[in-house]
Amino acid sequence: MDSISRVRQHLDTFRTLRHSPHDYPWVHTHRGGEHGQVVVLQAITHGDEVGPMPALLDAMRDLAAGTLRFGGTVHFVLGNPEAALAGRRFLERDLNRVFVDPDIVAGGPNTHEAKRARALMPILDGCALFIDFHQTSQPSARPFYSYPWRPDWAAWTRAIGGATAWTTRSAGAVFVAGMRCTDEYVRDNGGMGMTLELGQRGFTDSARARARDEIRRALSLVDALAAGETTLEAAAAAQPAPELFAAVHAQALSDPMMALAPGWESFAPVRAGQLVSAPGTPEVRATHDGALLFPVYPDRDDQGAVVEPRPQTLFRIIQQVTEDPAVVFA
Repeated sequence: MDSISRVRQHLDTFRTLRHSPHDYPWVHTHRGGEHGQVVVLQAITHGDEVGPMPALLDAMRDLAAGTLRFGGTVHFVLGNPEAALAGRRFLERDLNRVFVDPDIVAGGPNTHEAKRARALMPILDGCALFIDFHQTSQPSARPFYSYPWRPDWAAWTRAIGGATAWTTRSAGAVFVAGMRCTDEYVRDNGGMGMTLELGQRGFTDSARARARDEIRRALSLVDALAAGETTLEAAAAAQPAPELFAAVHAQALSDPMMALAPGWESFAPVRAGQLVSAPGTPEVRATHDGALLFPVYPDRDDQGAVVEPRPQTLFRIIQQVTEDPAVVFA
């Protein structure tokens, strides 16, 4: 079965299982009735990152069957099914960049994704924990979290413990200037917003298993916190700390002919001065020792130029944070 057929099948299953008080058609709500904490779990914010969908459906079935329990309210959200059915990252604008004031959103307030962001905001408002499941365009040597560092956010990350790597930055640093991601929207409104990158996009057993494990860990933690069985600090101390990585360089895709050599993946090691570009293209070398993150291989025309809209960066370089993050990210 091809990927689009599998997407269609999963969407049909979601419709069958769906029950929610929200008007938005792609949210399913489970209410445990034991406490007031709200968790939101989201997949296909980017339409071509389909791998986490089966894990959300697994959890929805397990909660209904009683083989998984959660005493609060959990919303299972599909962000951009229309883009997923088209096999595209988005239809008009990147949904994971438009959670901003409608008057300043890129492309205007009436694009498909701007209207979708406004439909999702009431579901996200007031949640204690939001996890956005993503996948990378290229392989990744390991799954990883991606959002800023702050002591309380670090405690959440360590307590859930679904990945051993965390690419991070100072709490005041935005991911893309002038735009706002879904998890940024949640954090700006007082919740814990997390992004978990599960590996290369597509339906894979590893993406399903990693997302399913993350969901169970998260719901169990929120239940334990609500019941007073532990504190966030104690739960974090009981788990190993993830390795922290910070970006030291973002390579702008300033020339449409710039191209990476084949085979780069996230967390691939590089040395300062190492040639990373493809033969016959503008020369690009690594600026630092470290590892590549988010290498991109965009679509190109017959002349080899990147097809618009052009990605802003060709790759990032990250280095492991070995000093006290409270000092590094102060």
